[in-house]
Amino acid sequence: MGAVCCSESTDAVSEVSFFHLGSRVQHRGSQTKISDLPDYMLLKIFSHLDFLDLCIAGLVCRRWYSLSRDYTLHKQVDLSSLELTPKQLELLLHVETMPSVEKLTVFGNHGCLWLKNISPRALAKISKRCPRLRCLKIENFSFRSSSKDKCVRLIDFPSTLEILSLRGSIIGRCAFFKMKPEHVTALDQLRVLDIGRCFFVADAEVKPFPRLPQLKELYLEGCPFIDTQQYLTDLLTKCSQLTLLDVEGTYIVDHAFTMIARHCNFLRYLFIGCTSLNDAVVLSLPEGSFANLASLCIIQTAVTDDGLAHLVQILPSLMNVRCDKRYLSETHRIIMKACVIVLLSVVSFALAAPKPEDIKKCFMDLKISDAGEAKFTEIMKPITMGEKPSTEVFKEKMAEAKKALEATDPGKSGPLEECLVKLSPNM
Repeated sequence: MGAVCCSESTDAVSEVSFFHLGSRVQHRGSQTKISDLPDYMLLKIFSHLDFLDLCIAGLVCRRWYSLSRDYTLHKQVDLSSLELTPKQLELLLHVETMPSVEKLTVFGNHGCLWLKNISPRALAKISKRCPRLRCLKIENFSFRSSSKDKCVRLIDFPSTLEILSLRGSIIGRCAFFKMKPEHVTALDQLRVLDIGRCFFVADAEVKPFPRLPQLKELYLEGCPFIDTQQYLTDLLTKCSQLTLLDVEGTYIVDHAFTMIARHCNFLRYLFIGCTSLNDAVVLSLPEGSFANLASLCIIQTAVTDDGLAHLVQILPSLMNVRCDKRYLSETHRIIMKACVIVLLSVVSFALAAPKPEDIKKCFMDLKISDAGEAKFTEIMKPITMGEKPSTEVFKEKMAEAKKALEATDPGKSGPLEECLVKLSPNM
Protein backbone atom coordinates (compact mmCIF):
# COMPACT_ATOMS: atom_id res chain seq x y z
CA MET A 1 0.00 0.00 0.00
CA GLY A 2 3.06 2.22 -0.15
CA ALA A 3 3.51 2.26 3.63
CA VAL A 4 6.94 1.79 5.16
CA CYS A 5 7.18 -1.46 7.16
CA CYS A 6 9.99 -2.16 9.62
CA SER A 7 11.22 -5.63 10.56
CA GLU A 8 12.92 -4.65 13.87
CA SER A 9 11.34 -5.43 17.22
CA THR A 10 8.82 -3.03 18.76
CA ASP A 11 11.28 -1.85 21.42
CA ALA A 12 13.99 -1.15 18.86
CA VAL A 13 11.56 0.75 16.62
CA SER A 14 10.34 2.87 19.54
CA GLU A 15 13.90 3.68 20.63
CA VAL A 16 14.98 4.72 17.15
CA SER A 17 11.83 6.75 16.51
CA PHE A 18 12.04 8.69 19.77
CA PHE A 19 15.72 9.42 19.14
CA HIS A 20 14.79 10.60 15.66
CA LEU A 21 12.00 12.83 16.98
CA GLY A 22 14.18 14.19 19.76
CA SER A 23 16.78 15.30 17.26
CA ARG A 24 14.17 17.07 15.13
CA VAL A 25 12.68 18.84 18.14
CA GLN A 26 16.11 19.98 19.28
CA HIS A 27 16.91 21.46 15.87
CA ARG A 28 13.50 23.10 15.42
CA GLY A 29 13.12 24.36 18.95
CA SER A 30 9.39 23.66 18.77
CA GLN A 31 6.88 21.03 19.91
CA THR A 32 6.54 17.80 17.94
CA LYS A 33 3.31 17.37 16.00
CA ILE A 34 1.67 14.07 15.17
CA SER A 35 2.39 14.79 11.52
CA ASP A 36 6.11 14.54 12.39
CA LEU A 37 5.78 10.87 13.31
CA PRO A 38 7.33 8.46 10.81
CA ASP A 39 5.13 6.02 8.95
CA TYR A 40 6.05 2.98 11.03
CA MET A 41 5.14 4.87 14.22
CA LEU A 42 1.74 5.85 12.83
CA LEU A 43 1.14 2.26 11.75
CA LYS A 44 1.82 1.17 15.32
CA ILE A 45 -0.78 3.65 16.58
CA PHE A 46 -3.27 2.69 13.88
CA SER A 47 -2.94 -0.98 14.85
CA HIS A 48 -4.95 -0.18 18.00
CA LEU A 49 -7.91 1.19 16.02
CA ASP A 50 -10.87 -0.85 14.86
CA PHE A 51 -12.18 -0.89 11.31
CA LEU A 52 -14.56 2.07 11.70
CA ASP A 53 -11.95 4.24 13.42
CA LEU A 54 -9.47 3.45 10.66
CA CYS A 55 -12.01 4.62 8.09
CA ILE A 56 -12.38 7.90 9.99
CA ALA A 57 -8.61 8.30 10.33
CA GLY A 58 -8.28 7.90 6.58
CA LEU A 59 -10.28 11.10 6.07
CA VAL A 60 -7.66 13.30 7.77
CA CYS A 61 -5.19 13.57 4.90
CA ARG A 62 -3.79 11.66 1.94
CA ARG A 63 -0.92 10.26 3.98
CA TRP A 64 -3.24 8.92 6.67
CA TYR A 65 -5.57 7.56 4.01
CA SER A 66 -2.73 5.54 2.52
CA LEU A 67 -1.51 4.30 5.91
CA SER A 68 -5.00 3.39 7.14
CA ARG A 69 -5.35 1.06 4.14
CA ASP A 70 -2.21 -0.91 4.96
CA TYR A 71 -3.00 -4.62 4.71
CA THR A 72 -1.47 -5.39 8.12
CA LEU A 73 -4.24 -3.36 9.82
CA HIS A 74 -7.15 -5.22 8.25
CA LYS A 75 -6.70 -8.84 9.18
CA GLN A 76 -9.73 -8.52 11.46
CA VAL A 77 -12.90 -6.58 10.66
CA ASP A 78 -15.49 -6.40 13.44
CA LEU A 79 -18.77 -4.58 12.72
CA SER A 80 -20.88 -6.44 15.30
CA SER A 81 -21.80 -3.13 16.96
CA LEU A 82 -23.89 -2.23 13.87
CA GLU A 83 -26.92 -3.85 12.28
CA LEU A 84 -25.99 -4.32 8.64
CA THR A 85 -28.36 -5.03 5.79
CA PRO A 86 -27.38 -7.56 3.09
CA LYS A 87 -26.88 -4.60 0.75
CA GLN A 88 -24.46 -2.93 3.17
CA LEU A 89 -22.59 -6.21 3.54
CA GLU A 90 -22.22 -6.33 -0.23
CA LEU A 91 -20.84 -2.78 -0.26
CA LEU A 92 -18.39 -3.71 2.50
CA LEU A 93 -16.92 -6.40 0.28
CA HIS A 94 -15.87 -3.74 -2.24
CA VAL A 95 -13.50 -2.10 0.26
CA GLU A 96 -9.98 -2.41 -1.17
CA THR A 97 -8.54 -3.99 1.99
CA MET A 98 -10.94 -6.97 2.11
CA PRO A 99 -8.49 -9.42 0.44
CA SER A 100 -6.32 -9.24 3.59
CA VAL A 101 -9.18 -10.04 6.01
CA GLU A 102 -8.79 -13.26 7.99
CA LYS A 103 -11.63 -12.71 10.48
CA LEU A 104 -14.94 -11.03 9.59
CA THR A 105 -17.68 -10.33 12.15
CA VAL A 106 -20.99 -8.79 11.07
CA PHE A 107 -24.43 -8.59 12.67
CA GLY A 108 -27.73 -8.26 10.81
CA ASN A 109 -31.41 -7.71 11.55
CA HIS A 110 -33.58 -10.51 10.18
CA GLY A 111 -36.60 -8.96 11.94
CA CYS A 112 -37.04 -6.41 9.15
CA LEU A 113 -39.28 -8.18 6.66
CA TRP A 114 -38.42 -5.80 3.82
CA LEU A 115 -34.73 -6.71 3.91
CA LYS A 116 -33.30 -9.15 1.39
CA ASN A 117 -31.90 -12.49 2.46
CA ILE A 118 -28.25 -13.46 2.25
CA SER A 119 -27.98 -15.47 -0.96
CA PRO A 120 -25.48 -18.10 -2.16
CA ARG A 121 -24.27 -15.48 -4.63
CA ALA A 122 -23.35 -13.13 -1.76
CA LEU A 123 -21.41 -15.91 -0.03
CA ALA A 124 -19.59 -16.65 -3.27
CA LYS A 125 -18.57 -12.98 -3.39
CA ILE A 126 -17.22 -13.26 0.18
CA SER A 127 -15.14 -16.25 -0.90
CA LYS A 128 -13.78 -14.34 -3.88
CA ARG A 129 -13.06 -11.06 -2.09
CA CYS A 130 -11.65 -12.65 1.10
CA PRO A 131 -9.38 -15.50 0.00
CA ARG A 132 -7.60 -15.53 3.38
CA LEU A 133 -10.77 -15.72 5.45
CA ARG A 134 -10.49 -18.19 8.34
CA CYS A 135 -13.20 -17.00 10.74
CA LEU A 136 -16.66 -15.79 9.66
CA LYS A 137 -19.26 -14.67 12.19
CA ILE A 138 -22.31 -13.60 10.19
CA GLU A 139 -25.06 -13.58 12.80
CA ASN A 140 -28.73 -12.57 12.98
CA PHE A 141 -29.23 -12.65 9.20
CA SER A 142 -31.78 -14.54 7.12
CA PHE A 143 -30.37 -17.28 4.89
CA ARG A 144 -33.70 -18.66 3.72
CA SER A 145 -35.57 -17.88 0.52
CA SER A 146 -38.86 -18.97 -1.00
CA SER A 147 -36.85 -19.94 -4.06
CA LYS A 148 -34.97 -23.21 -3.60
CA ASP A 149 -31.97 -22.11 -5.65
CA LYS A 150 -31.51 -19.05 -3.41
CA CYS A 151 -31.58 -20.92 -0.09
CA VAL A 152 -28.16 -20.98 1.53
CA ARG A 153 -26.49 -24.34 2.16
CA LEU A 154 -23.62 -25.04 4.51
CA ILE A 155 -21.37 -25.84 1.56
CA ASP A 156 -21.98 -22.35 0.10
CA PHE A 157 -19.70 -20.82 2.73
CA PRO A 158 -15.99 -20.29 1.95
CA SER A 159 -14.01 -23.53 1.96
CA THR A 160 -11.15 -21.76 3.77
CA LEU A 161 -13.18 -21.35 6.97
CA GLU A 162 -12.06 -22.82 10.27
CA ILE A 163 -14.70 -21.02 12.36
CA LEU A 164 -18.29 -20.32 11.25
CA SER A 165 -21.01 -18.73 13.39
CA LEU A 166 -24.57 -18.10 12.19
CA ARG A 167 -26.01 -17.65 15.69
CA GLY A 168 -29.53 -16.22 15.83
CA SER A 169 -30.10 -16.42 12.07
CA ILE A 170 -33.02 -17.80 10.02
CA ILE A 171 -32.18 -21.00 8.17
CA GLY A 172 -34.14 -23.34 5.92
CA ARG A 173 -33.23 -26.59 7.62
CA CYS A 174 -33.87 -28.82 4.61
CA ALA A 175 -31.62 -26.90 2.22
CA PHE A 176 -28.97 -25.97 4.77
CA PHE A 177 -27.62 -29.49 5.33
CA LYS A 178 -28.15 -30.65 1.75
CA MET A 179 -24.90 -32.02 0.42
CA LYS A 180 -23.97 -34.09 -2.62
CA PRO A 181 -21.19 -36.72 -2.59
CA GLU A 182 -18.84 -34.42 -4.50
CA HIS A 183 -19.14 -31.84 -1.70
CA VAL A 184 -17.75 -34.12 1.02
CA THR A 185 -14.37 -32.35 1.20
CA ALA A 186 -15.77 -28.81 0.85
CA LEU A 187 -15.50 -27.99 4.56
CA ASP A 188 -12.60 -30.16 5.63
CA GLN A 189 -10.96 -27.29 7.54
CA LEU A 190 -14.00 -26.34 9.64
CA ARG A 191 -13.21 -26.69 13.37
CA VAL A 192 -16.01 -24.63 14.97
CA LEU A 193 -19.67 -24.45 13.90
CA ASP A 194 -22.17 -22.32 15.82
CA ILE A 195 -25.82 -22.51 14.76
CA GLY A 196 -27.16 -21.91 18.24
CA ARG A 197 -30.45 -20.03 18.69
CA CYS A 198 -31.14 -20.13 14.97
CA PHE A 199 -34.68 -20.22 13.62
CA PHE A 200 -34.91 -23.37 11.51
CA VAL A 201 -37.80 -23.10 9.08
CA ALA A 202 -39.21 -26.62 8.61
CA ASP A 203 -39.80 -26.36 4.88
CA ALA A 204 -39.29 -30.12 4.48
CA GLU A 205 -37.77 -33.08 6.22
CA VAL A 206 -34.36 -32.23 7.63
CA LYS A 207 -31.37 -33.64 5.75
CA PRO A 208 -28.74 -35.78 7.51
CA PHE A 209 -26.04 -33.86 9.35
CA PRO A 210 -22.95 -33.47 7.13
CA ARG A 211 -19.69 -35.24 7.85
CA LEU A 212 -17.22 -32.71 9.25
CA PRO A 213 -14.06 -34.66 10.10
CA GLN A 214 -12.11 -31.77 11.67
CA LEU A 215 -14.97 -30.32 13.73
CA LYS A 216 -13.97 -29.76 17.37
CA GLU A 217 -16.69 -27.44 18.68
CA LEU A 218 -20.40 -27.67 17.83
CA TYR A 219 -23.01 -25.26 19.21
CA LEU A 220 -26.61 -26.44 18.75
CA GLU A 221 -28.34 -24.45 21.50
CA GLY A 222 -32.10 -24.50 20.92
CA CYS A 223 -31.89 -26.46 17.65
CA PRO A 224 -35.14 -28.41 17.09
CA PHE A 225 -33.93 -31.08 14.68
CA ILE A 226 -31.99 -33.33 17.11
CA ASP A 227 -35.14 -34.64 18.79
CA THR A 228 -34.82 -38.25 17.62
CA GLN A 229 -32.38 -40.96 18.62
CA GLN A 230 -31.62 -41.76 14.99
CA TYR A 231 -30.63 -38.22 14.04
CA LEU A 232 -28.57 -37.66 17.20
CA THR A 233 -26.72 -40.94 16.71
CA ASP A 234 -25.92 -40.03 13.10
CA LEU A 235 -24.70 -36.58 14.18
CA LEU A 236 -22.46 -37.92 16.97
CA THR A 237 -21.01 -40.61 14.71
CA LYS A 238 -20.00 -38.03 12.09
CA CYS A 239 -18.53 -35.64 14.69
CA SER A 240 -16.68 -38.07 16.94
CA GLN A 241 -13.69 -35.72 17.41
CA LEU A 242 -15.66 -33.07 19.31
CA THR A 243 -14.08 -31.45 22.36
CA LEU A 244 -17.06 -29.12 22.99
CA LEU A 245 -20.77 -29.78 22.49
CA ASP A 246 -23.64 -27.42 23.33
CA VAL A 247 -27.14 -28.92 23.20
CA GLU A 248 -28.80 -26.67 25.78
CA GLY A 249 -32.50 -26.03 25.32
CA THR A 250 -32.97 -28.84 22.80
CA TYR A 251 -35.53 -31.66 22.75
CA ILE A 252 -32.95 -34.42 22.88
CA VAL A 253 -34.09 -37.87 23.98
CA ASP A 254 -33.83 -38.75 27.66
CA HIS A 255 -30.82 -41.03 27.28
CA ALA A 256 -28.89 -38.59 25.05
CA PHE A 257 -26.40 -38.09 27.88
CA THR A 258 -25.22 -41.70 27.67
CA MET A 259 -25.25 -41.58 23.86
CA ILE A 260 -22.92 -38.58 23.91
CA ALA A 261 -20.63 -40.37 26.37
CA ARG A 262 -20.50 -43.41 24.09
CA HIS A 263 -19.59 -41.56 20.89
CA CYS A 264 -17.58 -38.50 22.01
CA ASN A 265 -14.48 -39.84 23.73
CA PHE A 266 -12.53 -36.58 23.42
CA LEU A 267 -15.24 -34.30 24.84
CA ARG A 268 -14.00 -31.77 27.42
CA TYR A 269 -16.91 -29.32 27.61
CA LEU A 270 -20.58 -30.33 27.58
CA PHE A 271 -23.55 -27.95 27.86
CA ILE A 272 -26.72 -29.98 28.35
CA GLY A 273 -28.79 -27.64 30.53
CA CYS A 274 -32.49 -26.89 29.97
CA THR A 275 -33.12 -30.46 28.82
CA SER A 276 -34.91 -33.52 30.22
CA LEU A 277 -31.73 -34.85 31.87
CA ASN A 278 -32.48 -36.42 35.27
CA ASP A 279 -30.95 -38.55 38.02
CA ALA A 280 -32.02 -41.83 36.44
CA VAL A 281 -30.02 -41.10 33.30
CA VAL A 282 -27.00 -39.81 35.21
CA LEU A 283 -26.94 -42.79 37.59
CA SER A 284 -26.98 -45.17 34.61
CA LEU A 285 -23.74 -43.67 33.32
CA PRO A 286 -21.05 -46.36 33.68
CA GLU A 287 -17.64 -45.74 35.19
CA GLY A 288 -15.05 -44.82 32.57
CA SER A 289 -17.44 -42.59 30.63
CA PHE A 290 -16.39 -39.05 29.67
CA ALA A 291 -12.74 -39.76 30.49
CA ASN A 292 -11.67 -36.27 29.37
CA LEU A 293 -14.70 -34.20 30.46
CA ALA A 294 -13.53 -31.15 32.44
CA SER A 295 -16.64 -28.94 32.49
CA LEU A 296 -20.34 -29.82 32.63
CA CYS A 297 -23.36 -27.49 32.58
CA ILE A 298 -26.66 -29.02 33.77
CA ILE A 299 -28.65 -25.93 34.74
CA GLN A 300 -32.45 -26.27 34.70
CA THR A 301 -32.39 -30.05 34.63
CA ALA A 302 -33.78 -32.53 37.16
CA VAL A 303 -30.36 -33.69 38.36
CA THR A 304 -30.20 -33.61 42.18
CA ASP A 305 -27.72 -34.47 44.94
CA ASP A 306 -27.61 -38.15 44.04
CA GLY A 307 -26.79 -37.49 40.40
CA LEU A 308 -24.13 -34.91 41.25
CA ALA A 309 -22.45 -37.24 43.75
CA HIS A 310 -22.34 -40.00 41.12
CA LEU A 311 -20.81 -37.66 38.53
CA VAL A 312 -18.06 -36.54 40.89
CA GLN A 313 -17.15 -40.13 41.68
CA ILE A 314 -16.96 -41.56 38.16
CA LEU A 315 -15.64 -38.66 36.05
CA PRO A 316 -11.87 -38.52 36.61
CA SER A 317 -11.16 -35.22 34.84
CA LEU A 318 -14.20 -33.22 35.96
CA MET A 319 -13.20 -29.81 37.32
CA ASN A 320 -16.31 -27.69 36.98
CA VAL A 321 -20.05 -28.31 37.32
CA ARG A 322 -22.79 -25.74 36.81
CA CYS A 323 -26.20 -26.61 38.17
CA ASP A 324 -29.32 -25.21 39.83
CA LYS A 325 -28.87 -24.22 43.45
CA ARG A 326 -32.39 -25.33 44.34
CA TYR A 327 -31.46 -28.97 43.71
CA LEU A 328 -28.28 -28.87 45.80
CA SER A 329 -28.21 -29.40 49.56
CA GLU A 330 -25.76 -27.62 51.84
CA THR A 331 -24.13 -30.93 52.72
CA HIS A 332 -23.33 -31.74 49.12
CA ARG A 333 -22.12 -28.21 48.49
CA ILE A 334 -19.48 -28.66 51.18
CA ILE A 335 -18.60 -32.14 50.01
CA MET A 336 -18.20 -30.98 46.41
CA LYS A 337 -15.70 -28.43 47.62
CA ALA A 338 -16.95 -24.91 47.06
CA CYS A 339 -19.22 -22.52 45.28
CA VAL A 340 -17.14 -20.49 42.82
CA ILE A 341 -19.71 -18.45 40.94
CA VAL A 342 -23.25 -17.67 42.01
CA LEU A 343 -25.29 -16.11 39.21
CA LEU A 344 -29.06 -16.01 39.69
CA SER A 345 -29.96 -19.66 40.29
CA VAL A 346 -26.79 -21.06 38.77
CA VAL A 347 -23.96 -22.46 40.87
CA SER A 348 -20.52 -23.40 39.62
CA PHE A 349 -18.22 -25.80 41.43
CA ALA A 350 -14.49 -26.37 41.11
CA LEU A 351 -13.73 -29.97 41.95
CA ALA A 352 -9.96 -29.80 42.35
CA ALA A 353 -8.33 -30.54 45.71
CA PRO A 354 -8.10 -27.60 48.18
CA LYS A 355 -4.91 -25.56 48.12
CA PRO A 356 -2.68 -25.28 51.21
CA GLU A 357 -2.36 -21.50 50.78
CA ASP A 358 -6.15 -21.11 51.02
CA ILE A 359 -6.24 -23.10 54.25
CA LYS A 360 -3.34 -21.00 55.59
CA LYS A 361 -5.24 -17.79 54.85
CA CYS A 362 -8.26 -19.08 56.75
CA PHE A 363 -6.06 -19.90 59.74
CA MET A 364 -4.75 -16.34 59.79
CA ASP A 365 -8.17 -14.72 59.39
CA LEU A 366 -9.70 -16.74 62.24
CA LYS A 367 -6.59 -16.56 64.44
CA ILE A 368 -6.32 -20.31 64.79
CA SER A 369 -3.66 -21.41 67.30
CA ASP A 370 -0.39 -22.96 66.11
CA ALA A 371 -1.39 -26.27 67.68
CA GLY A 372 -4.77 -26.24 65.94
CA GLU A 373 -3.21 -25.31 62.61
CA ALA A 374 -0.63 -28.09 62.86
CA LYS A 375 -3.23 -30.71 63.75
CA PHE A 376 -5.69 -29.64 61.05
CA THR A 377 -2.95 -29.52 58.39
CA GLU A 378 -1.66 -32.96 59.34
CA ILE A 379 -5.09 -34.56 59.02
CA MET A 380 -5.95 -32.80 55.74
CA LYS A 381 -2.52 -33.38 54.16
CA PRO A 382 -3.62 -36.42 52.08
CA ILE A 383 -6.39 -34.24 50.62
CA THR A 384 -4.43 -31.04 49.98
CA MET A 385 -1.49 -32.90 48.45
CA GLY A 386 -3.63 -35.19 46.28
CA GLU A 387 -5.16 -34.51 42.89
CA LYS A 388 -8.85 -35.00 43.67
CA PRO A 389 -10.36 -36.83 46.65
CA SER A 390 -13.51 -38.88 46.48
CA THR A 391 -16.54 -37.42 48.24
CA GLU A 392 -16.33 -40.09 50.97
CA VAL A 393 -12.65 -39.43 51.72
CA PHE A 394 -13.15 -35.68 51.75
CA LYS A 395 -16.12 -35.92 54.11
CA GLU A 396 -14.28 -38.30 56.44
CA LYS A 397 -11.12 -36.18 56.63
CA MET A 398 -13.04 -32.94 57.11
CA ALA A 399 -15.02 -34.42 60.01
CA GLU A 400 -11.83 -35.72 61.63
CA ALA A 401 -10.04 -32.38 61.22
CA LYS A 402 -12.99 -30.42 62.64
CA LYS A 403 -13.13 -32.70 65.67
CA ALA A 404 -9.41 -32.22 66.34
CA LEU A 405 -9.72 -28.45 65.93
CA GLU A 406 -12.50 -28.29 68.52
CA ALA A 407 -10.05 -29.67 71.09
CA THR A 408 -7.52 -26.88 70.52
CA ASP A 409 -9.75 -24.01 69.32
CA PRO A 410 -13.32 -24.52 70.58
CA GLY A 411 -16.06 -23.03 68.40
CA LYS A 412 -13.82 -22.36 65.39
CA SER A 413 -14.26 -25.53 63.33
CA GLY A 414 -17.54 -24.30 61.82
CA PRO A 415 -16.25 -20.81 60.89
CA LEU A 416 -13.09 -22.39 59.45
CA GLU A 417 -15.13 -24.62 57.18
CA GLU A 418 -17.20 -21.64 56.00
CA CYS A 419 -14.03 -19.63 55.45
CA LEU A 420 -12.52 -22.34 53.27
CA VAL A 421 -15.69 -22.53 51.20
CA LYS A 422 -15.67 -18.78 50.57
CA LEU A 423 -11.96 -18.27 49.96
CA SER A 424 -10.88 -21.25 47.91
CA PRO A 425 -12.29 -21.81 44.43
CA ASN A 426 -10.54 -25.16 44.47
CA MET A 427 -11.99 -26.60 47.66
